[in-house]
Formats: sequence, structure tokens, C-alpha cells
Amino acid sequence: MTIYRRVNLKNKQKITTAFPMLSDKYWEESPLFKVRCISIWDSWLFETNTPNLLGDATDEQEQEWEKILNRFHYTILDSYDVYLKANRKGIFKEIVNKHKALDRLSGFMFEFFIPDIKVIYSVGYDFTAHVYFQDTQLADSFFQLIENSELNFLNES
Repeated sequence: MTIYRRVNLKNKQKITTAFPMLSDKYWEESPLFKVRCISIWDSWLFETNTPNLLGDATDEQEQEWEKILNRFHYTILDSYDVYLKANRKGIFKEIVNKHKALDRLSGFMFEFFIPDIKVIYSVGYDFTAHVYFQDTQLADSFFQLIENSELNFLNES
């Protein structure tokens, strides 16, 4: 079974309309975006005096941390129309098989593009992600998913 398929023209237009800055190589720096950071941790590791936590983790610990993120990723896929950007410029894909897609993406850096709420969810390498958003009210449902998950917002009071 196919895991991804190329988006149709209608959905590509929806994505490029929601995220016009994607044509820029450094879209993350767009003044149109606000950003919030989330993690399985409750603070940045460099602030916790545990710099070796990732390096000293057992395989079992890393698998458990990955499960936390994967549960959240499944929730995203169940809640929104989500797209991925292929390595080739301008090519977007939609996920056809959620379970196989997340198995393939697990442990890698990737971005979910969610044009209906103008959110880009960008997964990093250290069990931390960035949420790029343009409108707080539009993104509120996404933030509610985070609050209901096992993840934490970083550096927020």
C-alpha cells in the first residue's frame, strides 16, 4: 500500500496560500511566524544541568520517548489534514497510510504542514519540536492537543 501521494493542485494551492513564505529557503525566520517550542522534557536540557541525558540514555528510554512523540503525531494526523514537503522543491505529499508513515518518520526530523490552521510542526532531533504559527486563535486547537498530550511547552510562564 502507498504511504504518501503527491497532493492535487487544489491542495497545493491551499498549502502555498497558507504558507507563502515557503518559497524562501529560510522560511523559519519569516516575520509572519510566531514560534512555540515543545518537548517531552519540561525545560531545555542545557538548563537542567543534564547535558549527557540523551547520550547516556538506554535504548529502552529512547524508545519510550519516541512513543510519546508518536502518540502525539497520531493525534495530529487524526485531527487535521496534514502534508509533508518532499526533498524536491515545491512538491508536497499527503499521508495515505498514517501508521506506516509514522513508522518511517519516527526518529527523524520532519515537518507537518497544516494549512487549515496555518501551523507548521517541525520535529527536531532531541525530542523537541517547534510550532510555527501565524494566528494564535487559529492555532489554539493545536495548542490544546499539546496541553492534552504528554508534551510540555518550553520557556513559557
